Amino acid sequence: MHKGTGKPSKSGHRGNDGWQLKPSGSCQPDETAKATSVRRKEIRMATWNVTGARNREVELEDAMKAYKIGVLGLSETWLKKGEELVIPGYIWTGVAGEKASGKGGGVGFLVREDVWNTVGEVIEVSSRILGLFVKVGKKDIWMFQVYAPVNDATKGEKEKFWKDLRDVIETKRRSAQIVVLGDLNGRVGTRQEDWEIVGRYGEEVVNENGESFLELCRGGDMVIMNGWFPHKQVHKMTFVQRMVTQRDREAILDYFCVSKELKKFVVDVKVKRGVEIGSYHHLVLMRMDEGRMGVKGKKWKRNRYRLCIEKLKREECRSMYTTKLEEYLMTEEGQSIEEEWIKVKGGIMQAAEESLGRKKCGGRGKKWWNKAIEELVHRKKDAYRKWLNSRTAEHKKEYRELSRKV
Repeated sequence: MHKGTGKPSKSGHRGNDGWQLKPSGSCQPDETAKATSVRRKEIRMATWNVTGARNREVELEDAMKAYKIGVLGLSETWLKKGEELVIPGYIWTGVAGEKASGKGGGVGFLVREDVWNTVGEVIEVSSRILGLFVKVGKKDIWMFQVYAPVNDATKGEKEKFWKDLRDVIETKRRSAQIVVLGDLNGRVGTRQEDWEIVGRYGEEVVNENGESFLELCRGGDMVIMNGWFPHKQVHKMTFVQRMVTQRDREAILDYFCVSKELKKFVVDVKVKRGVEIGSYHHLVLMRMDEGRMGVKGKKWKRNRYRLCIEKLKREECRSMYTTKLEEYLMTEEGQSIEEEWIKVKGGIMQAAEESLGRKKCGGRGKKWWNKAIEELVHRKKDAYRKWLNSRTAEHKKEYRELSRKV
């Protein structure tokens, strides 16, 4: 019901305010209605390349509060060693860039105090990678805020970054789920063979850093979440550089990448342009359903028998079923809607069973795992290690062919 008016809400037959639509068409309060909340319990994570975090505490606090962010990962903080961000109600942990001035790098996390209580450990992998262990629901999660070298950086610099990230993920994913967030300086495209990793709603361009990112996801059983949600262009492009005489430069460079097991808990990934900090990069927000994490799914019981509905193709079976159904569906006066429904359901099932019969079904089925599959998995892992060490086109082709098989 709208405040200050005597009008019922436009939503369905019953709302949380206790109103329901009567048969006569009028709305009257239902004393027995219970107000129940259907709001999802969420954890909100975000990443932002701020291109310098010094003296930006006000803008960061506004963003955290505006979008109710629990964990904010920052790239290119440009903070010197020992410098910190001080914002009431939030905890800062970060690592300085490689240069003494702090410019050109630095990553960190800004964590809300209530979320910080669930943080177990922080590890500094390098000046470009920072790990944060956090408990979300009943899930153990390692978050890695990263800032990758630009696509034009030297080969040695890029290889070191991807090796450091790959090694720490390979170590931590054995005991926890993984979330990689930050500026990867890569473009992963939407090629059909990569749909299972990148989704269908990203951008078409792929570059060298993007290829390295895709290989990291294949080896670590992860998916890139930016392209799984059909948003407008302005809500997908994380990097926007306005040009005066040329076309604006736009790209998806900042990502959220999660373990496949976490994908079902991700509600949305979206660029937020409502806050500014003087950077070409926009804030990227990921919402996760914290309430569902760790909740065991229902174990469905397999039916041991099924109705032989294929017999309805025969005229005599259809006639018998119709006759029996009419007998069972004879209405009686004074029955409630619930009683009529139970009678209709039972009549349909009983008429079908008597006229069509049933037969046994189900069973354990054939096991797909066998020695041949196990051998293929081992070969794929060996091929992946060979390709990581050699980086030759021949070993890459061998690994991709085995990946398509298993």
